[in-house]
Amino acid sequence: MQEDLLVTKNLTPGESVYGEKRISVGSTTAPKDGETEAPSSTEYRVWNPFRSKLAAGILGGVDNIYMGPGSKVLYLGAASGTSVSHVADIVGPEGTVFAVEFSHRSGRDLINMATHRTNANCIDSTAAPEAVFAQEVNKLREMGIKPKEQLTLEPFERDHAMVVGVYQRSQ
Repeated sequence: MQEDLLVTKNLTPGESVYGEKRISVGSTTAPKDGETEAPSSTEYRVWNPFRSKLAAGILGGVDNIYMGPGSKVLYLGAASGTSVSHVADIVGPEGTVFAVEFSHRSGRDLINMATHRTNANCIDSTAAPEAVFAQEVNKLREMGIKPKEQLTLEPFERDHAMVVGVYQRSQ
């Protein structure tokens, strides 16, 4: 009996996130004249639909998940990061996944997963809003964006802020 598997190309080859099966597929191309490198392999992670609603939806027939390499994704209800890790694989190193989880216990697992996947960013929904604002402004600065204005959106939106900044190119 042949089984269909849903897999994502592993962003961190050699590592699993939740004990999932990994599959390596070797290159079938031989080295060209003068090349000494052996053919390389690509590692994929099996995405378990019994541990991920997104995987279940894909295998159930969803036509398009509207995520691809380079996408920016906000993932609400990230739990321990099982699905987030696969979404991080999908969007690749040029993409970003912003993951939000309210549970402290699951949040710890999520943060641990994100330490190995640099394109997965955890947003701490349990921290005071002011602390989150300061943390995000620091991230903007690290990316070369100079904040010009910051204001809270009270009374229109509770616990939200807007930051206006200017990107400064490196000289």
